[in-house]
Amino acid sequence: MAGPRTLARMFPNGLSGAGEAEAFGRDAQTNVIRRWHNLTPAGRFIELVRLANQHLATAGVPAITPQPVTKTTTAGEFDQVTWQIHVDPTPLRLTQPTRDEAAEIVETIYHEARHAEQFFRMAQLRAEQGLSTAGITAEMAIPPQIAERATAAPLTPGSMQAVIAQGWFDSVYGPGRPTFNAVETEAGAAAAAKKAAKDRLEANRTPANEAAYAAALVRLRKAEVAHNELPVENDAEVVGRGAQVGVTLGAPDPVTDSVGAPPASGPSAIEPLDGALRDLLGEAAVDTSEQPVGVDIVTSRSATHALREAGTRTSTVSHQSSALNFAVGHSSRFL
Repeated sequence: MAGPRTLARMFPNGLSGAGEAEAFGRDAQTNVIRRWHNLTPAGRFIELVRLANQHLATAGVPAITPQPVTKTTTAGEFDQVTWQIHVDPTPLRLTQPTRDEAAEIVETIYHEARHAEQFFRMAQLRAEQGLSTAGITAEMAIPPQIAERATAAPLTPGSMQAVIAQGWFDSVYGPGRPTFNAVETEAGAAAAAKKAAKDRLEANRTPANEAAYAAALVRLRKAEVAHNELPVENDAEVVGRGAQVGVTLGAPDPVTDSVGAPPASGPSAIEPLDGALRDLLGEAAVDTSEQPVGVDIVTSRSATHALREAGTRTSTVSHQSSALNFAVGHSSRFL
């Protein structure tokens, strides 16, 4: 019998619709990767989110906002409380990402955008089931304006979208919530334990520390397997990976590249964040001669590098008083 991890694949919709993910990858290739040296790290982030919002708009999902962070344990996170996306700034600073590095960056953005779609579909489901805007806001810990959009466009009763959304809801907020919380907690704890073991090993390479590090890696791998079986993560992983197909090349050589500045786009709600992002990422306002930062792609791919060694993605959950706050994110390979 098909369950919450398989139905979304059997009946693609929205960001998982035919050709959508690959089209996003192509958009990113043209507007960001190909013009890498004409954009600042902040500009790359903003443009990628702008492109993702175009696909979300087509799917009827409210736009997400890029939010600068100084530190993250994952490659990216979608925070449903603020309807924001956070990403590790490290890969955005790469001087000349390879095709695989560029594809990972693009996948991260699309993965997180899919989480936004998942949470909006859950909100639309609850609207169809009779919950008010205030009720949805309280139950799901999402912004009131997002809940209002959901109540204005409830899912059709008995539709496949509603069935899929019910599976996600049951896993995150319903009967599956204890398991969801336990898996998320262990993923974070295992990543922290791996990092601590690695630090001890690097400080003092002894047989005991080597054994402890190996055990920490085994624990982390098990945690990641369980994490990636969560319905929302399993789905976002598959959908996000589809965006990699549209990325065919890495960034051009910064010395020989002669591509002009990208075409100007109209004003958007995310443009005011450019200054804050620039301050955070530490680059000049006009940056066409970026210096290499010398760091390889994305920590959450690691929990500060922990999660790159396992080749999976992670999400984190935290509880803030009585409000439920799921910061759903992902990481990829281990270091």
